[in-house]
This record gives sequence, C-alpha cells and structure tokens, in this order.
Amino acid sequence: MTEQGKHPTEKVEFAAGALIFAEGDPSHELYIVQDGQVEVYKSGHGGSKTVLGRVARNEFLGEISFLLDKRHSASAAALTPVVAVKITKASLNAQLADTPSWLISLAKGLAIKLDHSNEALKKASRIGP
Repeated sequence: MTEQGKHPTEKVEFAAGALIFAEGDPSHELYIVQDGQVEVYKSGHGGSKTVLGRVARNEFLGEISFLLDKRHSASAAALTPVVAVKITKASLNAQLADTPSWLISLAKGLAIKLDHSNEALKKASRIGP
C-alpha cells in the first residue's frame, strides 16, 4: 500500500498484454499510471478492435465510469508492463470529505459533459454499443 495523504491507496502492476478492465465491467476503482502504457479500445463485431487512445505516465484510467458510477464504456489493456496507483471509491470519498461540495459538483459536471461527448462520438462513428 502507498499513502496519499492519510488515505491508503494500492500500488498495482500489470504485465504487458494483461487486461486491466473490460468494456461493460462495473467500475470500482480508477488508476493513475505511474509507468508504462495502456491501450483503451472498443471491441467490434467479428473480433475487430477500435483503439480509442493510449494512457501513459501520470494519466488517469477509468475515471469517467468511476466518477459517474457507470460500467466501463471501453476495455483497457497493458501495452507494456504497467505500474499504477489504484484508488477505490472509499479512498476517494475519504479524500473528498473536507472538499467543498461545489468543487465536487464541478468535477462530476465535467465528467458528465465528457461522457456525453464520448457518447456523441460513439454514435457518429458507430463504434458498437
């Protein structure tokens, strides 16, 4: 375990090729990549794969579904060996206990707008469900 202030987080490692989470999985944590690269993708019909992006050092992974209590809208797999910090909802809630409610609302509002933009792009490009 590592410490983020007074609230414990967990350092996790994924081997190259390891699935970190799958599209449709419930989101119970988010990750901050400390080392390595992660590919985010959608699976299509017939086993096709559409790469949506890559996540690298000091970037978040799985944050939108985590913040909005939604299932993952895409899959994520380690392209290289990955070291990340895993943040659970309990840890985040403890960190946010003294945060002004307007700031939490702002962050959630931004996540909602980004989620809506992602949905619009998905519909426009017809990338699966």
